[in-house]
Amino acid sequence: MRKLPETAAVVFTIRTHITRLDRAIAAPVAAADLARAIGAMPLAMQEYKQIAPFAPALLAWLAARA
Repeated sequence: MRKLPETAAVVFTIRTHITRLDRAIAAPVAAADLARAIGAMPLAMQEYKQIAPFAPALLAWLAARA
């Protein structure tokens, strides 16, 4: 966060990183945790996060790694 000197407005940024899922989910416990979180997520939230169309395939992929 930074405060601009002339206006005193506060500015912040968000840095986004992209990591392949097979590298992010390296441990079986991580796969199980993510599967549990997605399974408990209401469909409306899955749609909002844009994972609903591929949630079944993702859950199958995670189950194979858990």
